[in-house]
Amino acid sequence: MRVPLLVELFTGLPEDALAGIDDLPADRHGMTGRRPKDTPGKARRRAVLHVYRQQILARYNESTVARLTRAECALTRQAAVFTLGLVGTMESNDALGASLNDLDDEVAKLAAAAMWRVWSRGDNPTQGDDLYKAVRLRDTAQAAEALAQVAACHPGFAEAYNQRAIVLFRMGRYECAIRDCEAALELNPHHFGALAGMGQCYLRMQQPEDALKALQAALRIHPRLDGVAATIRAVENALKDEDR
Repeated sequence: MRVPLLVELFTGLPEDALAGIDDLPADRHGMTGRRPKDTPGKARRRAVLHVYRQQILARYNESTVARLTRAECALTRQAAVFTLGLVGTMESNDALGASLNDLDDEVAKLAAAAMWRVWSRGDNPTQGDDLYKAVRLRDTAQAAEALAQVAACHPGFAEAYNQRAIVLFRMGRYECAIRDCEAALELNPHHFGALAGMGQCYLRMQQPEDALKALQAALRIHPRLDGVAATIRAVENALKDEDR
């Protein structure tokens, strides 16, 4: 069987390209509010990924790449989810969400990273640009206000609510953060990050039962989500100790 061109292009990338995907300013895994300092290595990786993206766009449409996330070959599935992180829209959210449960660990890992990038881009360049400007603000109050404006301008943009929830959490405004997590989930039911964040808010509010429900829901969506299984066990053990 002939190897898909997508796989040939994917395997032709330099070894550090998969790690370097997070160098892209607007498409980072999550949002920290700060742009990492550029280095020659990052600039080179960005250039490589830009060329790769152009090659893909010239040969594939999004729906074709999304179908390849269900291919029999694990390498093809890896290439597909990685590529959707570069060229995909919210139309691929379901396909990437399904890939979180892939038997291949690398597929699941690449799918999670791809989802963050798709979510952060939004439905059009303006959404992603506005979000990126807001999360780069170092002052948390200013960032919260800027993200509120992004959400007001783009009410269907789930990541604006999730990123504001992160800022509100840092400010200790847990109830407000939970409301934003709920808004993000209403728009994007695959948002394991919003569920995990909600769980952390409930823990800070000393509501372990609610925290457990949110964290378990996050793990159902993303079974390999870092640290969540351990947190669930800790909460369950604490609740058992209370019942004794």
